[in-house]
Parts: sequence; structure tokens; C-alpha cells
Amino acid sequence: MKDILEFYGQLLTPELRPVFLAAVFVFGGCVGSFLNVCIWRMPLRESVVFAPSHCTKCGAHIRWFDNIPLLSYLILRGRCRSCRAPYSSRYFWVELFTGGYFLLLAVAAGSDHAVLPLQFAAAGVVIAAGVIDVEHGIIPDKLTWFLFLFALLVPALTGDFYGVAVRFASGAVFFIVLAVFAVAGRKVAGRTALGWGDVKLLSALAAAGGVLPALYVTIAASLAGVAGGIGYALIARRRTLSLQVRFGGFIAAAELVWLAVAKFMPDASRLADLF
Repeated sequence: MKDILEFYGQLLTPELRPVFLAAVFVFGGCVGSFLNVCIWRMPLRESVVFAPSHCTKCGAHIRWFDNIPLLSYLILRGRCRSCRAPYSSRYFWVELFTGGYFLLLAVAAGSDHAVLPLQFAAAGVVIAAGVIDVEHGIIPDKLTWFLFLFALLVPALTGDFYGVAVRFASGAVFFIVLAVFAVAGRKVAGRTALGWGDVKLLSALAAAGGVLPALYVTIAASLAGVAGGIGYALIARRRTLSLQVRFGGFIAAAELVWLAVAKFMPDASRLADLF
């Protein structure tokens, strides 16, 4: 662990910063490629680890040189090499967005790169969760459990067991509060006010980033969800109460905005230190 930290520190010297930023973009593209696997397979309850990459149309295995983030999609023009069936452009855009967003976080972090592992994890989870929820109306527990456990692992690796306890308590408290709200909203309104997938995702974000940032994300996502629901109702001429808003996409957007701008907001450094 010490050798890894020393190598990481050498990589962050001013002379090697362009190399570091380029590596972050490439890493983000690779993460985006894995997120595409999660987005496709998790709703189908398929393994995201053991099953080899394959074309969803003909089933042909995708070889490593056809699975290079961004480049393979462009070289193959978004088609399977075997059957020539088109791939969804989402694969390319998720990889590009994740790489670009990771790069943005690295630039925004400046010299404080200790925040990046948890920020990368939170960003990756909400990107996948947001897309899956918008398309399927679910937020897989595997994503939220990964973020929650990773949030506990990071301080544990440095021997900060007080930090582990704080993160666990933050996630637990936030879960209890949101669970009460979800149950009460269901009884009062007679419909789902907050889905359990949303509750668990927001609780994992509280463990990863702290209660106050998670509260901001909850409020911002709620306001955006209400505005989006009303706007859609007006356009589609449907009753607002009959709409089932898929909240995961709004949570993802709010979290991504928070991660990008937290350190530039007034008095945000104290909150960002929770990472």
C-alpha cells in the first residue's frame, strides 16, 4: 500500500500533471465502458464480471481490440464486426462523458487528489443508476452496495476507523430519515413518494460524501423532478398526479453537478472535506 501511495505521489508532480490528466481521461473511458456493461446486464440480472463481452444481436464474442473504449466504436462505425448490427450510440456517449467528467473532477481537485477515488466511484455509480432508472425504472442494489462499501473501505485502508464509523453513521441516519419519509408519503398520498432504490442510492451518497452534500442532492433532485414532472404533464396534457417520475436520473444529475462545483461554491471547502 505504501509503495502504491508513493508511486501515486510521484505521478502528481507538476511535471507529470499532463500525463496524469491524460491517464484520468483514459481511465474514465474504461470505467464508462464497464458502466455500459452494467447498464445493459444489471436489469437482465446477468453477471457483469464473469460473462465475456458479446454482441447482443448475434451473440458473437467481442475481442479485446474491438472493445477499446471510444476508438473501437469509431473504427467499427458503431457496428458489430461479425453481424454488422448497429450498436446503440449510448455506448460511445457514456464512455466519452465518463472520461470527460473524470477529467473535469481531476482538474477541479487541483492538488487535492485524495478526494478523487470516492468522487470517481460516486460519479460512476450515479451515471449507471441514472441511465438504468430512466430506461427500466429500477436502481440495482449492487450499485448502491458497491458505493456504500467503497465509502467505508477508503478510510479503512489508511487506518482511519473513526472515518469509517462516521461514514457508516451518515449513511444509516440518512437511510432512516428517507425511509420514514417514503413510508409516510405512501400513506398520506396513497402513492410512492420516494422509491426504495432512490432511498438506498441517496443513503450511499451520504456515506460517500457526507450528510450535507447528500441533503443538497436530495433537495436539488426533488426540485428538478417536480419541475420536470410538471413540464412533461403540460406538454403531454396529462394529470400531474398520474405521472410516475423516475427519480434516479434527477439524483444522478444533481450529484454530478455537486461533485463538479462543490469546491467553487461559497464555504464549500468545509463540505468537500467530507470526501
